[in-house]
Amino acid sequence: MSALLFWDNANNYRATALARVAHNKKAVGGKVVVVTGANGVQGRELTKAFYANGAHVIMAGRTLSKLEKVKADVVAKDDSAEPGTIECMVLDLSDYDSIDAFVKQLDGRRRPVHALINNGGIVTNTIQLSKYGHEMMFQVNFLSQVVLTEKMLPLIEEAGGEGRVVNLGTMSHADAPKPMDFNRIPSTEATFGGYDKDYCESKWLLACYSYQLSKRQAAKGSSVKSVVADPGISPDGGMWDTRPAWMRFMARYVVKFLTKSPEQAAGCSAHVASVPIAELEGGGYYHSGVLHPPMRPDTTEESEWSKVAALLNKMLPPGVQTF
Repeated sequence: MSALLFWDNANNYRATALARVAHNKKAVGGKVVVVTGANGVQGRELTKAFYANGAHVIMAGRTLSKLEKVKADVVAKDDSAEPGTIECMVLDLSDYDSIDAFVKQLDGRRRPVHALINNGGIVTNTIQLSKYGHEMMFQVNFLSQVVLTEKMLPLIEEAGGEGRVVNLGTMSHADAPKPMDFNRIPSTEATFGGYDKDYCESKWLLACYSYQLSKRQAAKGSSVKSVVADPGISPDGGMWDTRPAWMRFMARYVVKFLTKSPEQAAGCSAHVASVPIAELEGGGYYHSGVLHPPMRPDTTEESEWSKVAALLNKMLPPGVQTF
């Protein structure tokens, strides 16, 4: 537990995204960083941190006007000596056509991607179905992130030994049913459980995939690493909009000293996306910038991965890597 408190002045439990990236500035300048969900609270902070330290940030999100507004605000408020550049691109994680178009645009730029930060995601307590008939949290938080990552891997592998995939995690993945009932994934209207079930399951599935992705890349001699970045508790995140009023009040006012601001919550993703690749544990679970044992050890078990792989093979669209 003591490791959670302080590493050094720039990289401790409450360090901001800006401070963490600045700490690794020499490894960041000129690198290409893709941030999904970039107009959200943590996406904005990640954009700000990498831009201020000389990276080329690709802000990805569903609505170009919202991305451009965030970009303008970040640029206007930046006072760094040598900022990088920002590019806004449309990406709707609920739509495979949008994912395809996004990756093709990136591929056409002939630039490697040094870090893909899968920051985008949704949480809801009302069942919604994607255009493919899947429960929306399963679709956006897991299935589509696998599709995006697999399609982007060739670009990430071209990053000169510095490529990595950062999947936004949450300690709530530990609350997913145990054992997982793969017969009911994804949920139907009759089995939908909202945040307490479906959201937690989507993050458990993503953690399992993240571990196996890094293992697969290492086995084929690739330097690309994937990790889970758990930001800790931030009451400003969208997930809190689904929680009871008393819980929101407690998190935002009563126990605020235990929670984090958006700037601090984005720090974990910022750290693992900027630290030199040799210092990064492939397949690792990072909480607040610190490597931890998995909160759910079954996310690293081969027996569980075989079930996840079977689920993916059944649901992935044509043209995507099967497992």
